[in-house]
Parts: sequence; structure tokens; C-alpha cells
Amino acid sequence: MRVLLVAPHSLREPRGNSVTLARLAAGLRTAGARVKLLGPDQGEPQPRFNLVHAFHATKAGPRALGLARQTGAPLVVTMTGTDLNHDLQNSSRGRIVRRILARASALVVFNRATRARLGRHSKTWAAKTSVIPAAVAPPFFACGVARQG
Repeated sequence: MRVLLVAPHSLREPRGNSVTLARLAAGLRTAGARVKLLGPDQGEPQPRFNLVHAFHATKAGPRALGLARQTGAPLVVTMTGTDLNHDLQNSSRGRIVRRILARASALVVFNRATRARLGRHSKTWAAKTSVIPAAVAPPFFACGVARQG
């Protein structure tokens, strides 16, 4: 499987989204997927993908939707707190979020409470939402950091 992960910010910036995407890419690669990470400062990718995954509906969603349509791949969107807590409530950004969520094949959130909040906006969105908790990679525990304190 070839997966394109579309990032909301430059992958060179040490931000939480970049770290989460790197962890997601590593997990997918461990499962045998070929993964390409695409930041907003990078040109259009050439190969075809089996899945396009936007990390952040507002910021990465429009580009990911366009790429999914070009390649005929399904679109998966990971909803962030910003998407749900701020952008969905905003008149202009809310239109973007609703358009992306309506066209996504599947949605991902990090906890059940977020899925429930999303369901209050749309039963259709909730029905296509999976809860995949954000987690640390197993090597984190092996290094002893988690045992401290």
C-alpha cells in the first residue's frame, strides 16, 4: 500500500503535528506501507497512492482532497482540536472543514469524547470516524524515560 500523508505545516518545523506525522509514518512503514510525507512547502508528488491522509481538515484537507481526486484514492482526515474547537465554529474556515469532512471516506480522532462532539455536529461524520489514540512508540519505554518519576 502506498500512503500519502499531507501535513499542515512544514515538516522541517519542530511542531507537534510534525512529530505526530513522523510517528504515524513510522507505524505505517512497520506495517509494510510505503509512505510519503508531504508538507505545504513541497511540490506535487508524482507516484500514485492507494490512500491520501490529511492531518488537519482545515490546513491540509483542501490539498489532500485535490490529490485524492487526482489519484482516485480515498481520503482519510485526522481531525485535530483546532479543526473541531475553533475552525468548525468559524464562518469561513467552518465551510472548509464541512466540505472536507463530507468528502472524506474516513475520519480519525484521538479519543471518544472528540468523536462524540463530532457526532453532535453530524451523525454521518460520527459514523465514519475511528478513534485511534495518540501514543508513544515502544522504543520510548525501552529507553527508560517512562520509568522515571
